[in-house]
Amino acid sequence: MGQLPIDTAASPVVVFACTLFIIAGIGCAFARSLPTLLTWRVVQGAGAGASTTIALAIIRYLFEGQAARTRLSYVAIATMVVPMIAPSAGVALLALGGWRTIHAVLAAVGLLLLLAMLIGFAESARLDPASRLVPSIIASSLLGVYPCQCCRFRGAVRVCQRSSLFLINVVGLDPEQYGLVFAATSLGIMAGALLNGRLSAWGVAPTYPLTIGLALAAIAAMLLLMMTLADWMPLALVISLLVLGTFAFGLIAPNAMQGAMQPLP
Repeated sequence: MGQLPIDTAASPVVVFACTLFIIAGIGCAFARSLPTLLTWRVVQGAGAGASTTIALAIIRYLFEGQAARTRLSYVAIATMVVPMIAPSAGVALLALGGWRTIHAVLAAVGLLLLLAMLIGFAESARLDPASRLVPSIIASSLLGVYPCQCCRFRGAVRVCQRSSLFLINVVGLDPEQYGLVFAATSLGIMAGALLNGRLSAWGVAPTYPLTIGLALAAIAAMLLLMMTLADWMPLALVISLLVLGTFAFGLIAPNAMQGAMQPLP
């Protein structure tokens, strides 16, 4: 069978996700009550999540094996740039025009991305109309890689959500100092993903960084748990273990994603 054609128009899923994000940003900016704001935030998250998922799918369509793994590492690095600059950008926008300005800027960025998709990108999927998704194949393919990726992602999310409660309210760091700590954890993920990309370019099998990442994540988590139970939490050691955990995530995420997507073209 010959190679299936690629549409020259931008993916309708990409267009829909960007449009959803733009509409939600406008809705947040004009929200007059907290329930309305939260509703639009859910829609905004759906648009952002869809766009992130599609970026991974595009890599799967265009690359395979080590090439795909390397590029997934670069996506992980680019993704972590946002948490590093978001706090400072948010503070600047708050000072400039309040919280509504933040959502207006997000909507504007979404519009620029949508225009870029429409002008510069074409559909990358070579889809066979005769093929169908088989739930049993999807389930069996994901069982081996989804748990480790899910657990580590959940851990990274918890660091983002809860670290401020400990480092600011308990340890007593000011927001600027906390921003530096948060940037260090983001750099940990970027360093792990960058190392994984280099290992992939050197031909190292993905099982090695994935195993090392899982081991480092387990060690960091167990040490933090024991220190918590012992009520002994020296700040330097806590930060070092948080960075170690996020570094492990940078090793785990690209390999787990590539392992999940490789069997499902």
